[in-house]
Amino acid sequence: MIVNDNPLLSRIRPVILAGGLGTRLRPRTNYLPKPLLPVNGRPILWYVLNSLQGCGLQPPIVSIDYKGELIRSYFERDNVEFRSLPNRTMAEAILEIAENDPSESFLGMSSDVLIPRKAIVEILKDYSENGGKDTVLFAKLPKIGHKKWEFCVNSGYLDDIIIKESKTPFERVLLIMTRTSLQKVRDFLGNLVNEETIPEKLKSFQTGWILILKSMISQQVNVCARIIDIPVCNINVPADFEDAELFVQEHLIKQ
Repeated sequence: MIVNDNPLLSRIRPVILAGGLGTRLRPRTNYLPKPLLPVNGRPILWYVLNSLQGCGLQPPIVSIDYKGELIRSYFERDNVEFRSLPNRTMAEAILEIAENDPSESFLGMSSDVLIPRKAIVEILKDYSENGGKDTVLFAKLPKIGHKKWEFCVNSGYLDDIIIKESKTPFERVLLIMTRTSLQKVRDFLGNLVNEETIPEKLKSFQTGWILILKSMISQQVNVCARIIDIPVCNINVPADFEDAELFVQEHLIKQ
């Protein structure tokens, strides 16, 4: 175990979103869903799941949709629970999982972001030291990403998320959300969460993790936040696979 036995941590359920169409990776994703595309001989999702080993958390839930049965079949022997949630936005999938699971908190992860296990340890440490409050970690990517978010972190809290004119290298990599806060988000966003139903002022924040965070801020949820100096690797377009191969060899194989 790399994390001491901690009652707070044992009540956290990791939630991994793995239901996207992977349109920017076609034609590769015509036959395999993005989470099963190989990097250094293993599926992308394998590395995400492996980063959770030994952290003392509940078994992860993986949200699936596009070619989800292939994902389920590949990992059927692992201690993983799959939720088939077709035609949901990412935010809707998060909220629906939280509403149907008794866990106190949820560790939000993406199936296309490779993260060393030490990043998981960092957010769990922060969450424990913060007394079980909502906690987010941001990382600076090695190059400019494809998003325009600017994360305003002051005195250990997330003050705001704003949209810049240019793309930035910063990325939300891990987020622990309490059940209470997610209920506030649900009450705020309503029963359906998609581009047509979300408040006009939030339409620029898409319908995933950033919408969840922005909604928490709008509902005055105090989200503990920190920018970490730990390398991560996003896989969004075909050119990213070469970087991912090198990243796995340097940061993940011996973790």
